[in-house]
Amino acid sequence: MSDFSSRFCAARRACIARDFAKLNPEQRRGVLTTEGPLLLLAGAGSGKTTVLINRIANLLTYGRGSDCGEVPAGASEDDLAFLENYPAQPTADERRRMRQLCAVEPPAPWQVLAVTFTNKAAKELRERLEAFGIAGAGDIWALTFHSACVRILRRDIDKRGFSNDFTIYDTDDCKRVVKDILKEMDLDEKTFSPREVLAVISKAKDELLSPQDFSKKWAGSGDWKRERVAKIYERYDRILCEANALDFDDLILHTVRLLQNEPDVRAYYQRKFRYILIDEYQDTNRMQYELVRLKHELGITFIYITHDQEAALQLCDRIAIMQPDGQICQIGSDEEIIRRPANRFVYSFIGVSNFLPVTEKGGKVCLALGGEPVLFDAPPQGYVSGKKNVMGVRPMDVVFDAESPIRATIRRDTFLGNQYDYQVELMGREMRVERNALDVLADPTRYEAGQEVGLKFLNVKFYEEEAKA
Repeated sequence: MSDFSSRFCAARRACIARDFAKLNPEQRRGVLTTEGPLLLLAGAGSGKTTVLINRIANLLTYGRGSDCGEVPAGASEDDLAFLENYPAQPTADERRRMRQLCAVEPPAPWQVLAVTFTNKAAKELRERLEAFGIAGAGDIWALTFHSACVRILRRDIDKRGFSNDFTIYDTDDCKRVVKDILKEMDLDEKTFSPREVLAVISKAKDELLSPQDFSKKWAGSGDWKRERVAKIYERYDRILCEANALDFDDLILHTVRLLQNEPDVRAYYQRKFRYILIDEYQDTNRMQYELVRLKHELGITFIYITHDQEAALQLCDRIAIMQPDGQICQIGSDEEIIRRPANRFVYSFIGVSNFLPVTEKGGKVCLALGGEPVLFDAPPQGYVSGKKNVMGVRPMDVVFDAESPIRATIRRDTFLGNQYDYQVELMGREMRVERNALDVLADPTRYEAGQEVGLKFLNVKFYEEEAKA
């Protein structure tokens, strides 16, 4: 990059950042990072929605301007000087010129989809966007998953065998249909509670199982009740189709099928949406997940807001970790965040962690628990000599070792299908240990509650005890 280009991009980013001066530096960093998928993983009340609102404002005003290395073709030395000396109190004309110079392909409001999980939250999102003073804020798709799906289906549901004026059945409507089917099939409501039947059907739809798929799954199973529910599901689906009606699960199911099976529909929304932002992503179910998964085919930038660590690690290219005070303390890939956490907060927030007090005696690092057994003959990397330290270690990095002088007692062992989970007591301190299938192959010893074991610690991290968590 030439000196001119480098200076221009730096000046542009600085000018844009001034629009978000009320945010702290870490929040601004999240707002100004626009290129590529980004996940904001943070606790309740930490300002996630504020970041989301400001991010939308940045996108609509400046597009990719705050996070790209491109310089407008006609940019001159005079333009650069203007940005580098942009006044603290600009006039309306100066502000207009700055925005023109700093904007890089800003999307139209209708090219932004912001999804949340309740109508109340969606309404609040729209109100805050309008209060922010964003031109055309009313054209932003700020909707729940179900509301967004209704809009999509009103346009293209004819491809699924329904007319566009379909009716949406609420819970009472669906119960009435099931009750009628039970009477028709001479089935007792005490044995086949309409509420429970609808719950089974809902779960089947969440797993993307059609009535035919569900029937095949339980055919010949010997489960008399499930086989009857399969017939109820088939009849229920036919009745809704004949009435040109959808239940709430159908709204997402048919949208997923449309995007999966109809290339022209998929292409339309690929062109339509440039940015999709999802608030409270951890609340998604299987069908909602499938809807989101299609982002990879659509080539759209997605931003997830979630408390769910598993969702973050599985779905995102980059993750931003936000502390309760609103500061973003690390942005990186899943591997970077897991293997090289920036601080104790990140280490404790992502994944399960054990923290043990340690101390230094005679140049050796020891557990600061009864007996103070030696861990290391010399302070390892990361240990801060002269300070109170704690040692962090992941459950999967705690190894049972019969030769280790560090002794613990297994208090509980649980088999989870693909791994063993142990609760152990180490000198009055509880901690977690995990052993996966490979660990068991290497050491087939059966470890049970009440057994004394030796512990060895791998891949440890050290933090000052007083460090902000």
